[in-house]
Amino acid sequence: MTGQEILNLAFIEVQSEATRQVEAGQTLGSIATQYLNFCINDLLTLGEIWDWAREIPFSPTIPTVNGTSIYTMPTGCIKLTQIYFDTGAIDSRMLIGLPVATFKQKWAALNYLARDKSVDYCQLDDTRFQVAPIPNAVYTMSITGLEQSSITDLGLAVTAIPERYHEVLVFGLARRFASAIRDTALFQQNGQMYTERVNRMVAESRRRADINLALQPFVSAPKIYTTDYWANPFVRRVN
Repeated sequence: MTGQEILNLAFIEVQSEATRQVEAGQTLGSIATQYLNFCINDLLTLGEIWDWAREIPFSPTIPTVNGTSIYTMPTGCIKLTQIYFDTGAIDSRMLIGLPVATFKQKWAALNYLARDKSVDYCQLDDTRFQVAPIPNAVYTMSITGLEQSSITDLGLAVTAIPERYHEVLVFGLARRFASAIRDTALFQQNGQMYTERVNRMVAESRRRADINLALQPFVSAPKIYTTDYWANPFVRRVN
């Protein structure tokens, strides 16, 4: 669906027109595009690594600085998904992404540890990320991540979120519209619908991962015999 089609359905859910007045001299229509971008960015940064997320490489690459562990996110990147740490040698590697709390616990003594080629990273906030160990020379980091939604033309199709999940955007927008017009009942109703559909998205994402895991070959635990005779590799069968 296009951005305008999603907005129209959201207006229906709150029984309002785009021309309905809200606070600060605004109308629902005048804030609708901004709210749509908010909803998309909320889903992209929900915490899940969606299998449908459109990861893109950001340029230019970011050079490390000897003795510096915190760097600025690429312009337009809302969430890091991958950092390729190019050392210029065979030990180039993908950095391991960690949650902030785990990163800080693992690298609590970061400033006292020897500088080296980094192995881990974490996204600190919307504008910064940190690597560890602290780089000991100039290396190159290639960033892959999710692009922040900045829709301006509502006549174009919304592609940041798959069309099968556009209904989530409809109820996410309707919830924001209901808040803007101060309708508590509609806010709760659309909030419940939004939550149910987001939970369904999460469940579907995890279900796909479980299927992949279930298809892994089953390896049984080996049976250990207590005597050297039965452990002999030339014994082919035990009755």
